[in-house]
Amino acid sequence: MGSQVFISYSSKDKLVGDAVCAVLEQRGFRCWIAPRDILPGTEWGEAIMDGLTACEVFVLVFSANANQSPQVRREIERAVHHGLLVIPFRIEDVAPAKAMEYFMSAPHWLDAMTPPLERHLDKLAEVVGRLLDDPAAAGDYRPPPARPKAEGRIALAAVAALVALPGLAAWLALDPPWPNGVGYISAVLIAAGAAWPHFAPGRDDWLTKGWIRTIALGLAIAAVVYLSLLSLYVESIPGTGVRVIKGFTCTPDARLVYGNGCPNLGRDALRDAEWEAATLWTGTSVMIVRLSLVVSWLAMAGALALAAARVERTRLAALGRRNSA
Repeated sequence: MGSQVFISYSSKDKLVGDAVCAVLEQRGFRCWIAPRDILPGTEWGEAIMDGLTACEVFVLVFSANANQSPQVRREIERAVHHGLLVIPFRIEDVAPAKAMEYFMSAPHWLDAMTPPLERHLDKLAEVVGRLLDDPAAAGDYRPPPARPKAEGRIALAAVAALVALPGLAAWLALDPPWPNGVGYISAVLIAAGAAWPHFAPGRDDWLTKGWIRTIALGLAIAAVVYLSLLSLYVESIPGTGVRVIKGFTCTPDARLVYGNGCPNLGRDALRDAEWEAATLWTGTSVMIVRLSLVVSWLAMAGALALAAARVERTRLAALGRRNSA
């Protein structure tokens, strides 16, 4: 018969790992533990994978040693990938490293930091028995689905950005996005409403969080640039709602007519030119202003998207901490 419980531990915690295995097997559970169950001549990684896929429950002996062990990190990642029920058996008061936090956010913890260890091992055996006997109880120990490799996601996002953003910026430059009072105010209120429950006063001194200051500063700079460009280089055609984007370098003909007034020509000059910006300013300067409007607008949108992503990440981390309490 195959094994039921895979025991993962750092080699520096072998005594505890062996004790876990001994108690579970005394209770009648079939365990897989390295190096005992690795057959001579078998490749280590292949043996680990065979052991994992044969089991239903993954017991992690979690300590500072396990927290820093690349082998333990690989084992829990594979366990989550294959849908095993994860039971973190914490023998030291250590917070999971970022590389492990995601995979340990959903399962309940079993704390075994206070002696005697035997009492905690009995509790572990009870939990393992309940999980194997009652599938309905498995939800509390079901980790989140394995996420793709971070490196792959980052590379894919970078390639997509390199391909899409220049084209998006060029397309928007033909008709830059304009501020809409109702839409912008609604977006800000929605973002603020989503963030407030997670960062309300009294929660971890939220105003001092470095990433909030960074995002807020980036958003403020982008907004100042965008609004400044609107006020300096955009004129509305009366009665039409159509906007004309001005440039910052006059054409030779405009310099002959307006002299020192160039390039700061206002609505009267545009009216004389029948609202044709190309008559007064060079095409290059007009396009640079258009692109600057687009880039600053995209920067504002990106800052808001990043803020929303960080809010969600913090929410998930808080959920994981509550589950582990």
